[in-house]
Amino acid sequence: MAHCIYGPFLSRRLGLSLGVDLLFQQKFKTCTYDCVYCEIGFTKKVGLSSINKRIKLEENTVNEIIERLKIVLNNERSIDSITIGYFGEPTLIDNLDTIVDQIKNSRNEANLNAPISIFTNSSTISNDLVRKNLSKTDRVIAKLDAADQNTFLRINRPHKTVPKISKIIDGLKKYKINYKENKLIIQTLLIEGKYKNTDYKNLKQLSAAFDLIKPDLIQLYSISRTPADKNVKYINKKHLNELKDVLIRNSENPKILDIQIY
Repeated sequence: MAHCIYGPFLSRRLGLSLGVDLLFQQKFKTCTYDCVYCEIGFTKKVGLSSINKRIKLEENTVNEIIERLKIVLNNERSIDSITIGYFGEPTLIDNLDTIVDQIKNSRNEANLNAPISIFTNSSTISNDLVRKNLSKTDRVIAKLDAADQNTFLRINRPHKTVPKISKIIDGLKKYKINYKENKLIIQTLLIEGKYKNTDYKNLKQLSAAFDLIKPDLIQLYSISRTPADKNVKYINKKHLNELKDVLIRNSENPKILDIQIY
């Protein structure tokens, strides 16, 4: 059961992060996307999932995860984030809300202040219940690599049930409006090569999306590990800063955009 808990390890965006993989029992990555840059490889056909898929974790599985988590929390006192994610899309878990409650209780019992963070690829964010479940955490880290539909399809390669990117952006906007007390971080991964998403059209539309969503933070970064597709090309920090400038110049409210390079 130890492999359901990762670390703590030093994350370039989260500091000292303790990973909680709620999908560790799945035989394959279970995700609504098949991103060309994914560091854990392509999503197999059997694992490419509908946004309507529901995975219920059994009580004994949840109990074992929580017990393992408690052991680590009582021995590691410098954790910056307890982070849910890794082997797929965690919002597909049907009882995510109650699991997050148990994780939060375990953190509080250990007298730690580390926020509960969750990674999501944003594919399910237009669902009211998903947004409510996400609000149980302290910090939602949501993926948005493209605001142009064609770029979105080319890079993230979503399951056919995933809504258009415009609806996903609207879902992110609704999340921030309805749960103002929760921190919303947008992660935007930029790449060059065959699947580039750095063209002016996509950057301009991303800037407009950021204006609509009004996230607390935008994390701009590129690949750091071997991508699923070898045609994905890394972007260095100098170029990332240039692209950041393009995003800011196209914003209607540049002063409220907090964009950080990683």
